[in-house]
Amino acid sequence: AAYIRGVFLLYFTRKEVFYVLRSDPREDFPLSHSVCPADDRRQSAVKIDTFAYLPVQDFGNAYSTFTAQNYGAGNHEQIRRGTQDAFALSAAFSLVISLFVNLFAHPLMQIFVKASETDVIAIGVQYLRLEGSFYLGIGWLFLLYGYYRAVKRAGMSVVLTAISLGMRVVLAYLFSATSLGVAGIWISIPIGRALADMTGLFFLQRAFRTQKPACFSSK
Repeated sequence: AAYIRGVFLLYFTRKEVFYVLRSDPREDFPLSHSVCPADDRRQSAVKIDTFAYLPVQDFGNAYSTFTAQNYGAGNHEQIRRGTQDAFALSAAFSLVISLFVNLFAHPLMQIFVKASETDVIAIGVQYLRLEGSFYLGIGWLFLLYGYYRAVKRAGMSVVLTAISLGMRVVLAYLFSATSLGVAGIWISIPIGRALADMTGLFFLQRAFRTQKPACFSSK
């Protein structure tokens, strides 16, 4: 239990605080050598993880540009149609990448880790197969970030980031105390993204029903 909590503290206190301050969970910060083995082993998997979802990040930026142009022109119907296509394309691509990462997690880890380091590869493969199975969540989250930036509601992106990272921390702490162990920390990542996606989509759908820019109100 102490070992698992050590992984939890190293993973979140050294990285997630920076993420919250940046309000953008898209980049991983390089970490110095850790006293906790699982944290070091995860870093090789994160390199693969980042490359895997980089295209959906760029797709989110392109969608944001498209939305901003049509928002400026007042063409809400075009935004609606483009949003449906964007989410469908992002979902299809994310599912393909998830399948690829799951099938080739072991050889991908060997690109960065020596084949003799079996314990390192094992944790990396576990991380990739658990977190990498749900790239759909981060793909849609990038689109939601892009939408809210485009309609001048950047504050909503902060709300979504807070939900994603906040729930991730809470769930990781809870899951790590169960029989899931370290795997519970990895599982908390897609769950946090899913909760942020559901929140963003709720306000997006409400906006489309009224044909007004989506916004988050505290009232």
